Amino acid sequence: MSDTSVETLRLIGGHPALDFVNTVDAGMDRRGPDVLATYGDAIDWAVRVELITKDNGKDLRQLTQSGDGPVALERLIEARENLYKVLLAEALGQLPDTGAVAFLSQQLREASSFRTLCFDADSHISKDWIELNIDSILHRVIAHAVDLLTDRKRRPISLCDGVNCGWLFLDRSRSGRRRWCSEEGCGSHARVRKFRAKTDQINQ
Repeated sequence: MSDTSVETLRLIGGHPALDFVNTVDAGMDRRGPDVLATYGDAIDWAVRVELITKDNGKDLRQLTQSGDGPVALERLIEARENLYKVLLAEALGQLPDTGAVAFLSQQLREASSFRTLCFDADSHISKDWIELNIDSILHRVIAHAVDLLTDRKRRPISLCDGVNCGWLFLDRSRSGRRRWCSEEGCGSHARVRKFRAKTDQINQ
């Protein structure tokens, strides 16, 4: 993933919160490299996954002229690392880290203060965001993450079987037996390793 950018990053999670934690190369014994090197990268990613509109992205770039971008990025990365701990625990069948859950709970309270109820185009009551601010990406990621974590009808979160991969996804396949973050990536690498192992056995 060293040559990956926000534009070329594979969106394989099946949910914005999972694509968010997959913005960093997440091996089981390491974290990095990270495609969110700047707050501008975070804006581009949020537009790409439709957390915000292109106009929202332009407005956020205006807000970063105050110099708050780097600090906002730090808060976003901190949220990502805590969210990854909680999601990974589910994928491994473990209890989540209580500190990470407490952190997300605090972030949810802060994000909720920027939400309101309104009427949509069909006169149905829906949720919306009050105003755009430097932490809007963080707030919207947290809202989506909580929706994911509290959804009791979905399949469990899966961890890619790739060697030292660590990416997470929702298995939406019909069989429910998806093993890889992508067939083209870790799936292909696994088949190559299997083929080479068989070849080595034959040649011994």
